Amino acid sequence: MRARQRVGILIFLWVATFWRWSLWTRFPLREDEALYGHWAWLIYSGIDPLLRGAPVDKPPLFPYLVAHVYTWLTPSPEALRLPGEVASLLTLPLLYAWLRALFNGRVARAGSFLYGIFPLAVLLAPTGYTDPLMVGWAVLAGWAASRARRTPLLWGGLSGAAWAAAVATKPMAVLWLPLVWGTLWARRAPRRAWIAWGLGATGPLLRWWAWEQAHGPPFTWQLGWLHYGGFHLLPPSAWLERGAKWLRVWWDTWGGVGGVLVLGLAGLGGWLGCARRHRGACLLAGWLGGVLLLYGMTSLAPWDRYLLLLAPATVGLAAYGWDEGWSRRGRVPTLLLILLLGWGLWVGCRAGRGQYPVGGDHGAYEGIDAVASYIMADLPRGGIVYHHWLGWHYGFYLFAAPYDFRWWPDVQWLVRDVERGPRVPRVLVFPAWHERERLAVVNALRGRGIVPTRVRRVYTHDGHLRFWVYLLSPLDARSRRTPPQLP
Repeated sequence: MRARQRVGILIFLWVATFWRWSLWTRFPLREDEALYGHWAWLIYSGIDPLLRGAPVDKPPLFPYLVAHVYTWLTPSPEALRLPGEVASLLTLPLLYAWLRALFNGRVARAGSFLYGIFPLAVLLAPTGYTDPLMVGWAVLAGWAASRARRTPLLWGGLSGAAWAAAVATKPMAVLWLPLVWGTLWARRAPRRAWIAWGLGATGPLLRWWAWEQAHGPPFTWQLGWLHYGGFHLLPPSAWLERGAKWLRVWWDTWGGVGGVLVLGLAGLGGWLGCARRHRGACLLAGWLGGVLLLYGMTSLAPWDRYLLLLAPATVGLAAYGWDEGWSRRGRVPTLLLILLLGWGLWVGCRAGRGQYPVGGDHGAYEGIDAVASYIMADLPRGGIVYHHWLGWHYGFYLFAAPYDFRWWPDVQWLVRDVERGPRVPRVLVFPAWHERERLAVVNALRGRGIVPTRVRRVYTHDGHLRFWVYLLSPLDARSRRTPPQLP
């Protein structure tokens, strides 16, 4: 590799690192992130180290890793997001090394550049989701498999252990099994490497199984299946509609035109690779085509995060298509790749300002920490906190707080609970995007003689209303004749 190329790679890695870390504290937690952080709180605090009292529907590796981070940094949204940030950054050099083993340096550079500007990868990095860590483990498994021919026992065992760790982070990583095994095949790994791979994968999976036995039923995969709503093959009549939904998600996550160009390059790379019987290209094309068919023919929900699992193979195949089909025909095709990189940077900059609808939160829950601070400061011990939309957030931001948290399913239940309950302070919070429900609940409470006193309105840094905070108290006999106030 030339010195100029090394400098270019280092500059890009520095830019990608700065880009991701600049978003580390930019956005608040979303619902799932707060839930995962609550599980880690339970482990870290020692209240429930085996999570027996929590409805855990994800494998245990991620919450235990976050709990260890809590011991270093204390519990916080930043500590919750640290594993994803680190995994996202390490994925870039690992992806480069993996693609270089399968193809060459040009393909590796182009592929790592494409992944580095992928808006979904940028926006998921500073989150508490499991996907960045899962993909990091999976790419590590692929890279280690590509080196198993040299030192079979070491690299084969590392590949198996990394793949098992990815599955123990999120079960969707099982889809990477053909890709990891295919890398062993493409690099002509000896038999010892396959044996070491199996032994390496056994350790984390057995550890997960032992934890499930200690945790007790229902097991995480049972709850995951129940909460997800099942997974089944769709009738052929629904395949076209489901495929169109996934294409729409693809369009959004890549920034429109950029996604079309990347998909076209990946298709070109797959066609050229299979025509020339290139092992690496055939592997990526076959695996990517099979997974896309699985996505389009099954009930798997078309969520943007699920595309992150496909991104390393997609950018690798697109880089190979650019290298074989275009890059050797002059400077104009190379200029197109530069324009694609510029397009990705522009989309990523928009995403960093919360103007791109993929990945984590984009300001919807900004101010939730202020809501929690108000409750902690003004609500006395034993007070009641009603929740309908913010329960998982309270589990994180108000962890182990001395309050009675009650979920209200409807207005009638809420009114009955306030009327027959003890006379203690009660807090009710409405997100601003549930304005219709807020008006209905406030009017219903006042109609039954309950005073919903608005004590705070929480705004974002740019002046947008996000939360209404109310205190509830029953009216006495004289104040029942007071005309109702406007909410």
